[in-house]
Amino acid sequence: MATFRVTRLGTILAVADVDRSLAFYRDHLGFLVDAMYDDPPYATLKRNGVRLSLAQYRELAAFAQFASDLDEATRKQLDRGRVVTELMKQPQYQPMQVWEMALTLFAVNNGYFDDVDVKKALSAEKSMRDYLKGKYAALVKTMEEKKDLSADDEKALKAAIEDWKKNATF
Repeated sequence: MATFRVTRLGTILAVADVDRSLAFYRDHLGFLVDAMYDDPPYATLKRNGVRLSLAQYRELAAFAQFASDLDEATRKQLDRGRVVTELMKQPQYQPMQVWEMALTLFAVNNGYFDDVDVKKALSAEKSMRDYLKGKYAALVKTMEEKKDLSADDEKALKAAIEDWKKNATF
């Protein structure tokens, strides 16, 4: 019996079981991200370079299976790849809005999730979205309307995320 899953990016996967679908999703995540963001309204998402980061993570993860001694930079890149992979998951029937995906990818690529444990990544992401939606509603509205960030918007977003990191719990 086939199981149908809707990924974070709206792609439907039909597979024999859930475990297999998650493995397929993880392996092909970069392709799905790039295919989704070829449209101009998704300029913010495309600019974040998730596909390249995940491709590098997969290569490093394959290499790290056979290596016993990894340097600090490699460990950090592996940790970031695990967090990004975890953040690309979402509950079934709960698609995210473009600004939410852009916010998450912006935060990950700028290192705001580097000190977050992989197991707490999804709760931290939800906490960040809720915090910004409540305290920085004007910035969220700008992200929803423009679907791209100016230099000033990026500075404001960095300040908002840093404020969340100081004050929020997850």
